[in-house]
Formats: sequence, C-alpha cells, structure tokens
Amino acid sequence: MIKNKPFFLPRAPSFIIIIILFFPLLSQYSSGSPARAADFAPAVLSDDILNSVETLKPFLENIYQQSLDRGIKNYYLYSFALIRECYTALDTGQYDKALLLSEYAEQLSPDLPAATAALAQSRWSRNKLLVYYLIGGKITSLFKQLYELEPLARFIAAAMLSLAGALLLTLALFCLALLAKYLPRAYHDFKHILPLSMPHAVSLGWALFIFCAPLLFNFSLCWVLCYWLLLMFSYQSKQEQKATICLILFLSLIPQFLAVTATMLAAPQSPLIKTLWTANYGSWQDRDADYLKSYSEAHPEDTASLFTLGLISKKEGDYKEAERYYQKVLERNPQHSLARVNLGNVYCAIKKPDQAIEQYQQALALKPSSTAAHFNLSRAYLQKFMFTESEAEFMKAKHLDSSAVTYLLATYAENPNRLLIDEPLPRAEIWQKAFSSTSENRLLAQQLWDFTCRGIPFAYGWAAPGAFIICALLVLKNKRFALAKRCMTCGRSFCRRCQRVSAQTQSCTQCTNILEKKEGLDPALRERKMLTIKKYQDRQKTITTFFTFLFPGAGLMRKGYLVPGLLCTLLFTFFLFFTVMHGFVMTYSWDIMLPPAPGLSLIGLGFILLCGLAVMRAAHQLKELDMTAATPAAAAKKRSAPHHKAAIVKG
Repeated sequence: MIKNKPFFLPRAPSFIIIIILFFPLLSQYSSGSPARAADFAPAVLSDDILNSVETLKPFLENIYQQSLDRGIKNYYLYSFALIRECYTALDTGQYDKALLLSEYAEQLSPDLPAATAALAQSRWSRNKLLVYYLIGGKITSLFKQLYELEPLARFIAAAMLSLAGALLLTLALFCLALLAKYLPRAYHDFKHILPLSMPHAVSLGWALFIFCAPLLFNFSLCWVLCYWLLLMFSYQSKQEQKATICLILFLSLIPQFLAVTATMLAAPQSPLIKTLWTANYGSWQDRDADYLKSYSEAHPEDTASLFTLGLISKKEGDYKEAERYYQKVLERNPQHSLARVNLGNVYCAIKKPDQAIEQYQQALALKPSSTAAHFNLSRAYLQKFMFTESEAEFMKAKHLDSSAVTYLLATYAENPNRLLIDEPLPRAEIWQKAFSSTSENRLLAQQLWDFTCRGIPFAYGWAAPGAFIICALLVLKNKRFALAKRCMTCGRSFCRRCQRVSAQTQSCTQCTNILEKKEGLDPALRERKMLTIKKYQDRQKTITTFFTFLFPGAGLMRKGYLVPGLLCTLLFTFFLFFTVMHGFVMTYSWDIMLPPAPGLSLIGLGFILLCGLAVMRAAHQLKELDMTAATPAAAAKKRSAPHHKAAIVKG
C-alpha cells in the first residue's frame, strides 16, 4: 500500500507566500493608530483634570448635563477626545480611568460605534476572563454603524464596489481558463480560413490583431473579456455556455452598482446631507444654521431644511423663530406629524398648553403610534393639572416605547430640552435626499464607469451585455465555426479538413496509431510522439496547478467543476475586495479610535487560509480519485458496472 504524504506539506511555501502578501494589510491596524486621534479630537481635557478619577468624574458629569440641557443627541467631538484618552489610559494600565472615560463617551454619544467599542475594551481589560463584554460590545458597535451616515455610506459603497470587482475578476479568471482550453482550437480554425501559402508569422500576426482588436480601440478589459468569450463561445460545452451567459448578464448590473457607489461616496461629503444629519443627530454649530438658512432661501419649498432650523432654534431657546419655521413647514405640508409634535413642544416651552394639546392631538390623528406625541401630551396635560388624562397618555407612551420613556425620566430636569421629546428629521428622509440624482453623483458614477468599463457609454452600459449574448447565439447558430478539436493525448489541434477522422474521435491519427499499437510505425517517430505526449501531459498538470494556486475556485473551473468554482471565486473575491475597501481604503473619522489590534485583517487572513486549505484538500481528493481510477481493478469494475446495472433493470 502506498502511503500518501499529507496534502498540506508540499504546499507549505504557498501558505508562507499568502501570509507575506497579506501582511501589509495588517500594518494599518497594528501601528498604534489611536495616537493620530489628536488631529481630530479637541484637547479639552487638561492634565490637572486627568490626574485622578475623583476630579475627572465631576467634570465629565458637568459636561454630560450641559449636553442634555442643550438637547444634543450625540456630542461626537467630545466623545472622540474621551476615547483618545481612554486608549491612552489602557496603554498605561489605568483601567478605572479608562472605564470612566469610555462610559461618559458613550453617554455623550449613544449612537457612536467607537464609544461602544471603547467601553467594551475597557470592561474586558479589567478582567480578561469576561470575554463576553468584548464580543458583545464589538457586535453592538457593528450594528450601530448601520444607523450612522458616514459608516453606513462607506459600508454600502464598499459592498457595491466589491461586488462589481468580484464579478469582473471572476469573469477574468473564467475567461482565462477557457482561453487556455480552447485558444489552440480557435487558432487552428483561423489558419484554415487564410491561404495555405501565407507564412506562419503573417498568419500569427493576423490572429493577434483579431484577438487584440478591442484593445486597439481603447476598450476596457471588461469588454475585452466579453469579446474573448464570444470568440470561444462555439467551442464551449453547454455548461460553459450557460455560465458565460450568466456572467455577462450580471455585467448589466454594474452600472447600478456604480450609481449606488457614487451616491454613497458623495452623501457624507454633501453639505446639505452632512448638515441635516449633524443638526438632527449630532451637535450643530453656528455655521450649520447659517448654511441651512441660505439653503432654505434658495429652496423655499424644501421642508427638511426648515424643519431642522426649527429644531435648532427650539433647542437654543429661540422659540419665536422655531414657531415661525414650523409654521412654514406646515404651510407646505399640513400632514407633517413631526412638525406638529415639535411645534407643540414650542408652545409647551412658552406656557401655552392649550395650543400644545391641539398640535399633539393633530399629530396623533396623523400618526397614532407616535411615542413622542403621547409623552408630550401627557406633559401638556400636567400643565393644566389634568392628572387623569396625563396618566393615560403616559401609559400609552410607555407601552409604545418603554426604553425612550425610561431614558427621559432618568434624565429629567426643569429644562425644555429635557422635559419633552423633540422629534428629529427621519433618517429615511435624509437618505432619500442623498439618493436624489445630482450632477455630482452622475459625474462620479461616470468616472467610476470610465475606470472599469471604458469604451461603451454609461447610459448604454446595461444594454451592452445583451448585445454580446445576441452575437454569441448568432455565432453558435452558424455551423461553420468551431470545427477543430484538440487531441486528448498530445494536445495537437486537428479537424476533418486536415485529417480523416470521425465526429466522435477525440485523438489525432498519430496518437490513435500509437495507442492501438499498429505495425509499421517508425520507432523514432513513436519515441518522439511519446515524448511530445509526456510534455503535453506535464504542461497540463502545470497549468492546472497554476490555476489551483492562482485563486480559490480557479482550479475547480479548470477541472470542469464550473458551479462550485465560480461560486468559490466570486465569494472569495468579494470578501477580499470588501476587506480591503471597507477596512483600509475607505476610512472615516473614528477608524483612528480603534485599538491597535488586527481586527478585520485577521478575519480576512483566516478566510484566505481557509479557502486555501479547502482548495488544497479538494485537489488532493481529486488526485486520489484519479489514482484509484487508474488501477486495473477499478477499470474492470467500471467496465462491468453497465452490465450489472442492466441486470438489475432486467430483474
């Protein structure tokens, strides 16, 4: 019995190469990036305050109470400063101070993912056995990113770009596998079209010209790959033809992917979108209010800017201005329930409970499930000493959203910004503005299209794959193409125009004579032929090995396992592109707050190694199957299998 070597030992150098190539990706998160936070976070904490927890806690509590009095939902800049100091304290072993800093960072900015991650890191650092603190905090931080403008936009943009890149790379690997398989046959048929007297160099030059024609006309690699698949379409098997059609059809989605990517890249940079999000869900500044005023003057029908200006005015105590802005919103949209809730808050703040109750009741008529309307109506009833009605509305609000009511009661104070619930502009409405077609979005989408799919106008990008498919079907219908075959033994291309062969023959005449051991064959010619066969078989093994290590799934496509090969390649390339895009290329403000750990890089490296192990294991199993099928007993069993099956059917 032959004992096989472990399948991973001969391929150990490949693992080393993968690790070396992936190592640069680990450098960004392992280089102590939190120190760069000083460029973004304000230096608001002096050394005297940071010296002890006793002096730090009252100071932070005072800042927290001031943020509540101003009605700030997320005090991002101050939280960034606390997170920076938190990681500094963790590095020096001051775990109590780090925990205090991270707790107030999350209280000041409940929606900030970096604050949640810092709090989890601080709790885990105090006791390394409490791993669930770290895991739970990281998961919560990940989900919080889906509710913030910048990280969500980056996530979607990275996903769309990664999907487009994965499709193109999968198409390239699939095309490369088909070219290695069918290009000699296509060149053999092409030579039969040319005159016999034409020199070999000239015919080769014409073949290269036709093969590289799209490159001469400045088409991108995407359309060049489609052109090459079109040339090879007649030679492909039915399964390969179906895979070709599916991949080209998926290319019609790339314009949509790029349009979404352009929108997501431009949204966080848009002054309007950024200002609306900051004013409603963060801490605004005077320049934000000035920009919204100028924008509302230029776009008087825009209710989002007017609504946000009313919210800012109310939180700053300018109730007349707030009332004026909300009245403008209701003039343009009387069904705006959120504006009626906030207008009622203005009336409550200036001690006009009757008008406030009227606005809350109208808001509830428009949206009965509004927690803010029920809770604020309860407060308005209290101003008129209507305790029974107030209790009823309070219980309704608590039933709808007990967590929001509990938070309001925990932060209660005699301040208009803490007595009532102010409704912000819905996130969906801000995203709807981000997705509106603008010249900047169209220009960015056009630039992305020119970078990836140059040669065909962006407006007709969705229709180009359909044209390729129609041409492929027309080529397939014409029976004059794809007459050549390739010898399965020596790799020589032949056809019935140059050899007398039947339609079922898969070997050339010389290989057929050698395999059948016919007499009269020159021994020297037999030896040369056997040497050619050996070189061809070795070359095929080398090509298969190259595809196996080129990319996960490429080896499976080379061996004919198209569906698992394409899926493996597509998933791997998507994850690889997404790891690079989301983790290293598209950065945002709190990336610098992450602790110096590999994080996403280690996950990507583990996935790469896992795919490598799976591919190597599959190659090892296929090799064992080939060796088993080559034994005489297996061959005899294979020959007897049809007779055995026929006997069973007959019985």
